[in-house]
Amino acid sequence: MLKALKKYKAPYLFILPFFILFFVFQLVPTIWTFYISFTDWKGIGDPEFSGLGNYKKMMVDNMFWESLGNTVVYWLTGLVFILFCALLIACLLNSRFLKSNSARAFFKTATFLPNICAAIAMGLIFRMLFDENVGLFNELLTIFGGSKIPWLTSTTYSKIPVIILNVWRYTPWFTMILLSGLLNISKDYYEAATVDGATGLQQFWYITLPSLKNILFFCSVTLTVDMWKLFNESYILPGPGTSNTSLFQYMYESGFNVFNMGYASAIGVVLILILIVISVIQFIVRHKQGEIYMNHKKAMSSAITYGVLVLITIVCLFPIVWMCLISIKDTSESITGFNSILVTHPTLGNFKRLFEMIPVGQNTFNSVFTTIMGTVTSLFFCALAGFAFAKYKFPGKTVLFYFVIATMLVPPEVGSVPLFIIMKKGGLINSLWSLVIPRIATAVGIFYMNQYITDVPDELVEAARIDGCTDFGIFMKIILPVIKPAMASWGAITLIARWNDFFWPLLYLRKQAKYTLMVTISLLPVSEGLSTPWPVILAGTTLVIIPIIILYLILERFQKAGMMEGAVKG
Repeated sequence: MLKALKKYKAPYLFILPFFILFFVFQLVPTIWTFYISFTDWKGIGDPEFSGLGNYKKMMVDNMFWESLGNTVVYWLTGLVFILFCALLIACLLNSRFLKSNSARAFFKTATFLPNICAAIAMGLIFRMLFDENVGLFNELLTIFGGSKIPWLTSTTYSKIPVIILNVWRYTPWFTMILLSGLLNISKDYYEAATVDGATGLQQFWYITLPSLKNILFFCSVTLTVDMWKLFNESYILPGPGTSNTSLFQYMYESGFNVFNMGYASAIGVVLILILIVISVIQFIVRHKQGEIYMNHKKAMSSAITYGVLVLITIVCLFPIVWMCLISIKDTSESITGFNSILVTHPTLGNFKRLFEMIPVGQNTFNSVFTTIMGTVTSLFFCALAGFAFAKYKFPGKTVLFYFVIATMLVPPEVGSVPLFIIMKKGGLINSLWSLVIPRIATAVGIFYMNQYITDVPDELVEAARIDGCTDFGIFMKIILPVIKPAMASWGAITLIARWNDFFWPLLYLRKQAKYTLMVTISLLPVSEGLSTPWPVILAGTTLVIIPIIILYLILERFQKAGMMEGAVKG
């Protein structure tokens, strides 16, 4: 045993930091969640074993069933609309009728921007867009002869803004994944099909969809996990009562608002089991993934292609532009309907007022610190472990790797109750490090880096070893420089995700001085009682969104060069 450990010392040491963090902050909380679910515990004192009491309560809990039904609606509408829109946009961006490379680059960038914007910030924007009295959507309805709809105050309509926000934010990410797949389909297939007389629809059905089978499956699994852990969108667009509450949101409220930790953990267990069952079903029907229909006519003209892309670009960019316009409007100007677009006296007064209401400087520092530290540490340790799995042979390698990958189906959020306890016992509540340490080791990160490092020629590693380079030296001097594009690509993705994070800061940070920008901006609507200071709120969302958009545009060439290349191979 000791001899084997000595022989394989390097790879085991490389994966050790990752697995320590992975074990403490993901595996233990997940297992612990199962235990707490069988207890009656309010978060104080020792848990009292209650058997199946929490699960029996769940069976007769109307709020549980309502939140479960809401989540099913979000999941199914997400699968249909997000994947359809993503496939449509990806095909348009890959169309031979889009002849200008500069136009193609512009549309790619414009259509991806919604994915960068924080859900909380965009939720506030959509809340105003759908406002019954001042919103643009009701203004459009009245122009076309309709009547105003209580989007946010009626149980009949309240889910629609959440669904639209989901489609608006998630579609760009899956568009880029599907586009990467389309670019890898050989043009020879289409040329041969054209010679054989196949129509555009036949080519799409028999060439495009089968070629995208694996990627569509990847997208459906990823989207399923995303929809079942939905929190931000339903939290910021609550609707009346619990009409919009997602199952994960109900879990959070049960645990951290009502302090019924046992019941919240039971809901977490149900979430885990649902995701496992759905994922198993998806694997079983994997070969039937080609049932997404799109009318891709051969005769589609360049004018139609450009026209549709321009329309999609307007839909993608309008909420962001509209937000910026209102943020610089004088308080004397109307923010109702189309009048909100007109800015006659631009001012920075709303930003000044924002700085007076909240500690913007301190909150910005908190966001920057957690974003940079979280990104750098995660990149390093995931790359180190990915290197070990990609370039070393050692006992247990395959089992360990696939075990980590399997946990991608179980979001760490379901173990939020045990994670909170771990943070509290470790003295990390109200500490910025609580947003850094638990998320250093990510299954997606190690998978992504492993895929890239696998493609590094073994000859480079062997040559360095012959020259006397140590194992860690090979990683630092050979691997990291070679995979720099992958590091930049995944770094950009991680950076955006960390900056936009809302749930974990909301959970761990309880003092305003420790808040990140996302948390403090989300509290603005209630900061002045019944009067909602929309120009100030949108000044806050502008402050949150614009920096990350600028950063994305700077890192865009790296991010696009490698985005999801490693994740969707084969």
